Amino acid sequence: MPATLSLLCALAIGQAQPQAPGWTAWAPAIVNSSVAIRTKVPVINQIVIVPDLPTMLDELGRWSPEGHWPILIDGEPLNDQFIRRFAPARVLQRERVVQLASREVIEDAVGRAWDTNEPAVHAVAAKALSTPSPGIVLTSEKSPARAAAAILAAGRGQYLGWVEGDFGRSGQRLTPAQGAHLTKAIEQACAATGASWDQLGDDIDTITMCRDLAARVEGGPASQADNASNPPAMAVTDVIGRSAKGARWAFTGWIFGSAARSAWAANCSLFLPRTRVWLADTYPDKRPWTNWKLDAPARLLQQAGYKVQQVPTLTINTLLEADTDGLQADLVLLTSKGNADFFRMADDQDADAAQVPLLRTPAAVYMVHSWSLRAPYDARTVGGRWLANGAYADIGSSQEPGLQAFVPASLLINRVARGMPWLIAGRYWPSEGGAFSNPWRINTVGDPLMIAPPPGLADRVLQPPSETIPDGCIDVAKAAADALRVARDDPSDATFAKAIQLAALAGRFKIAVQTFQYAVQTKVAGNRCAQVALAPAVFEGDLPAALAAAERLSSFTRYQSDLIWAVGGAKLGKVEDPRLASMLELAIDPDQPAVRVGVLASYLRRTSGPLAATSLINRWVEKATSSRQKRELKKLL
Repeated sequence: MPATLSLLCALAIGQAQPQAPGWTAWAPAIVNSSVAIRTKVPVINQIVIVPDLPTMLDELGRWSPEGHWPILIDGEPLNDQFIRRFAPARVLQRERVVQLASREVIEDAVGRAWDTNEPAVHAVAAKALSTPSPGIVLTSEKSPARAAAAILAAGRGQYLGWVEGDFGRSGQRLTPAQGAHLTKAIEQACAATGASWDQLGDDIDTITMCRDLAARVEGGPASQADNASNPPAMAVTDVIGRSAKGARWAFTGWIFGSAARSAWAANCSLFLPRTRVWLADTYPDKRPWTNWKLDAPARLLQQAGYKVQQVPTLTINTLLEADTDGLQADLVLLTSKGNADFFRMADDQDADAAQVPLLRTPAAVYMVHSWSLRAPYDARTVGGRWLANGAYADIGSSQEPGLQAFVPASLLINRVARGMPWLIAGRYWPSEGGAFSNPWRINTVGDPLMIAPPPGLADRVLQPPSETIPDGCIDVAKAAADALRVARDDPSDATFAKAIQLAALAGRFKIAVQTFQYAVQTKVAGNRCAQVALAPAVFEGDLPAALAAAERLSSFTRYQSDLIWAVGGAKLGKVEDPRLASMLELAIDPDQPAVRVGVLASYLRRTSGPLAATSLINRWVEKATSSRQKRELKKLL
């Protein structure tokens, strides 16, 4: 057993620090399995970009116990975040493979990743790793998120099962009968493996749901915030993995979305380091809030070797500063009050979901806040915005849970630093949190076996890629250089856009920005160049290039609006560029304009006078569609 694995196992069962709370008999198996993947299966230092799910499955079949590597599906806007953090030695692009993405093809790809065509992939992987995975991945043949299911089943040597049927979408509720139907279908899928599953400490202790689900299940005890129009409901991930009496037999994580987005999330969990932490606090220095403040967790993280950035008092201004060029953090811990669509700052100002920081690199999030994951697909909600902006794991509430429902961050970090997976560390364990150990209102999005041990412990071993290019692949860096030569010989918006896009895919973000600037100078850059140049310009901190791209966009997506505000919001009034204020107004989120209008109005008052500020606010009062946004805008007057 590798030294790092031995150490983490000892920590997990409390040998190194017997006073560590809550470690029980089932914990070591979960830690052992998660650490074994990181220490025993090397990572080939390359990324392969594929055009679709069938090609991804074919590429997955090229994995072996001697090496795994990230496989991303082209077209996902967040792929550049992954490429930036992983920093591969090379990026390859695969030709399309014509095949189905059926259940049989997925199961075959998972088997080939462990060099077997036997159905008992779990047993083969357990032998290779000297420890079995305690997890099962469940998906549907109709779900695009079966891409994540294939990657995680292969990547961790887990059981793979199938749950068919309509169980809603994220903003919906399941009735008690529908919830019972879902849990029965999950139990049947677990039983079909032949493994033991119905209590912690047996063969299956984690469930990864890779498919659409409603975020909440009706029923359960009420809280003071519940009423006739807001009946009690439990978080779907806290209902799954429970007996009929509420006893926990498994911890659950949930991955959803398109094939490209779900594959991105699975790759983030398996391959990215998690050593940089951003903590931001809004709670007052009085009880009971002090139990959830982040000073002590920050000290624990620093002592364990993580790189820590702490914002002790988060305000609108410090939030804008943190957002500049995108937040660089692997783990995010944030405390706030509020609702599904806003979170309150330390100075009692409300930030809309639109003010959730843009992420420069992917992150796992723990947010002590009410309602954040009520509708995880919806970017107008706080949790939905984190996920849209680059969070691949998130612990948050599906309804008003009560402050005591959240595991204090000191306990979370205590567990995570000892090898316990992020999502499991963020929930109360059986008989530990009183009523909050029972099914309650905390949703856990992501891979339940994703760990974030301290730097230097259980790091993944990187191996250089082979010198030869595999069949059906091209080297993206070489293709980018070729595309740039073509663009110079035949300059157009289309030819330069291809060169910019390939440079970004290759991880050559500075070159991508320089290529865009050259296209601007030669007066051929248009909407196509702007579409692929904006994100690299923002994350390289190049405001002039970002504004040049923004000027050329025919319209803004929500993500592009957030990009523009990330690079420009905190620089308003600090740089002399006449384009900045007008671009920021064009990039105001029409669903949640109030805070951004307030920032821009404050600038206009100073530079153009009160009438200009009032005119801006009145324009947005007329445009606002929600009563809350209208009310917040009128306050600005």
